[in-house]
Amino acid sequence: MNLDETIFTALASITHQSNLLDGLIIIFAEYIGYLIAIIWFIVCITRKGWKERVYVFAVSALSVIMSWGIITEGIKHLYERPRPFVALGMETLMKFGGYESFPSSHMAFFGVLALSVYTLNKKLGTWAIIGIIGMGLARIMGGVHWPSDIIAGAGSAFLSFYSIKLLLTHKGYAQSVRTS
Repeated sequence: MNLDETIFTALASITHQSNLLDGLIIIFAEYIGYLIAIIWFIVCITRKGWKERVYVFAVSALSVIMSWGIITEGIKHLYERPRPFVALGMETLMKFGGYESFPSSHMAFFGVLALSVYTLNKKLGTWAIIGIIGMGLARIMGGVHWPSDIIAGAGSAFLSFYSIKLLLTHKGYAQSVRTS
């Protein structure tokens, strides 16, 4: 058994023991991302000045396109890795239809939003990052991702977000927002 399977097996063994824990796993795996998206939206629209709101939206949107739309989906088309519940023939906590698991699209998408929130509001951003970590663990426990899927999706979000932020800062967009 490789490291991915060992970690997966240890985390997945927690499920089907308690209805409360299973419910929390489902909430984190399927719904916490929506809360992070709402927090991101509120943080974005409460920025001072329209230029700053546009800049924040642009960084987030371009990062999501790069992380989720290009990197993650590109890898999934090149490398079709079955989800753990398919590969191991196990029962999941959630109804799930997708086949390709590597990298995690949830982590690629919602990871960007959490990083955006963190750069704008450290307190809320810390909670968003904790939510993303919980989402990743829950998606492993729920049987829909291998640990390396989660790490790769989070890495895609991190790489995309900071690359786009650096690019737009280098091009002077961030400076024009601050001086207005």
